[in-house]
Amino acid sequence: MTEPKRKTSWMPSNKWWAATITGAAGVGITWADAGHWTHLLTVMAITVASQRGIAYFVPNTWGTG
Repeated sequence: MTEPKRKTSWMPSNKWWAATITGAAGVGITWADAGHWTHLLTVMAITVASQRGIAYFVPNTWGTG
């Protein structure tokens, strides 16, 4: 039996936006707590950006197909 073709879109999902806003908020809160931009904040920002890029381009599928 064949599976129906999934409808795909380049628009980010609500789940993607929720995780992106949460990650950005973490960087923002740490920045506010530190009082100035630090090396740690740069590392955090690069981590959030790369994780969000990977999450955007890797489809939400499971198994073979």
